[in-house]
This record gives sequence, structure tokens and C-alpha cells, in this order.
Amino acid sequence: MRKLALAAMAVAMIGATPAAVAGTDEKTYWLGKGNERHSRVDFIVKNGKVQSLFTITGATRCSGGNKVSLANSWDPIPLDGTSFRGRRQDNNSAAFVAGHVRGERAEGRMSAKARWFDESCDTDLLRWKAKQVTEEEWDEAHEPPH
Repeated sequence: MRKLALAAMAVAMIGATPAAVAGTDEKTYWLGKGNERHSRVDFIVKNGKVQSLFTITGATRCSGGNKVSLANSWDPIPLDGTSFRGRRQDNNSAAFVAGHVRGERAEGRMSAKARWFDESCDTDLLRWKAKQVTEEEWDEAHEPPH
């Protein structure tokens, strides 16, 4: 009886890890929203990496009073277990994203800063949550507007 219970627990633990996180060729698709209006996080997990990661912040207030959305497309980021973390910077902008992928849910944080003409724009830290979706839902979310 004890062996059966241990075997069932091991199967349950293995089943709780998405196959893409475990390093298989299977892709999992994720769509998410941030805690600020119109913030978005979308990504695909495959081969132990977060791929096709796209982040966009909602209307970010800048020092001169203007509002802009700050978008970033990311190179693949390796998963460390179920976690990932990315940072990028150039002369006019900096961005950060981090998250955890667990089961059919993912969550994390992101931020972005940019110089826009003579103004500085900063999102501060934004939190986001994503859910696993089908490939069809992913494709539909990324279709250009008609």
C-alpha cells in the first residue's frame, strides 16, 4: 500500500510540471496581463526556454506629462527550474522581466524605462499573471487588426 501511495505521489508531481519546462520539444503558449491597464506579457515555452517573449506596458507617464507604451521583444531566456529572468539595456532604454511557470499558470514582474525626446519615462515595477492557452488562441491574439 505504501509503495502504491509513493508511486501515485511521484506521478502527480511529474504531471504537475509542464512538459516544455521539463525540456521536451513540446511547446506551451502563454498569454498574460499586467496589474496596470493595457500591460501585456506573451510567451512560448519550449526546450527549457522562454521564447517569443513580448512585453508591453500600459500608458506610462513621463516626466513632461506625456503617456507612452513601452514595448520589448526579448531574445530566448533559459528557464532555471520553473523561473526565468531577463534584463536588457541600451542608450535610451532599460527593461526587466522575471517570472515563474507553474502548471497552467505563470506570474511575475516587469519594468521598463526610456528616454522619449527630452522626457524620462518609468513604469516602476508591474506585476503580471498569464495562463496557458492553445496554439489557436495564441495565433488569434497575435493576428493583425482587420
